[in-house]
Amino acid sequence: MIKISEDLEKRLIARLKQVLNAKEGGITLTHKNGKKEDLIVGLSGDAVAIYNTEPDLIKMFELEGPGAAEANIRAAACWLYHMSFEEDLISEK
Repeated sequence: MIKISEDLEKRLIARLKQVLNAKEGGITLTHKNGKKEDLIVGLSGDAVAIYNTEPDLIKMFELEGPGAAEANIRAAACWLYHMSFEEDLISEK
């Protein structure tokens, strides 16, 4: 698995928070092989949900407890980054 530096992690989290705060919640994931896919990310309470455009749920980050929202956003941001190195579209799995 690709190691994420502290600085990169902070930038990934900041970008995901920016998307989550936008009304549309859309993000384009670009894979290392150049494939692009549109995804929808959103908050449900403290949980972070990632959908394709159907919308079918792809992944849910739903830790509970104090600091859960931050932990879920961090996990989702890092997961999306790691998925960008996959050859296949995550929305088709």
